[in-house]
Amino acid sequence: MPLSYKLSISQKTELLTDIEAHRRKLLFLCKRGNLESELLLIAFVEALDLQLSPQKNQLFETFLNENDQNLLCWLLKHNPQAPSQTVGIPTEYQALIDEIRLNYLNKPSLVDN
Repeated sequence: MPLSYKLSISQKTELLTDIEAHRRKLLFLCKRGNLESELLLIAFVEALDLQLSPQKNQLFETFLNENDQNLLCWLLKHNPQAPSQTVGIPTEYQALIDEIRLNYLNKPSLVDN
């Protein structure tokens, strides 16, 4: 039987409150020094399921603690200050970055409506 069936109404409410508080924390951490990174990161958090796996959550929080310049280069996959240089993306973040980019690129555009 799934965990949600075993919880009381108050426990479910508390769990949802905790999840919403965590989502708000992630949205706050997505506020960056540049709009490009911020748009990609916020769209990713808004598209997340209610709960991340503990491993993915830890990876995403660690990723958000990186400096703004690294995040911008990794998310855009190039360095705006040196466009001819190849950007080295840490292997531990590669799948996460691909997921963030894919989420943003597949998001419905306001222009399409």
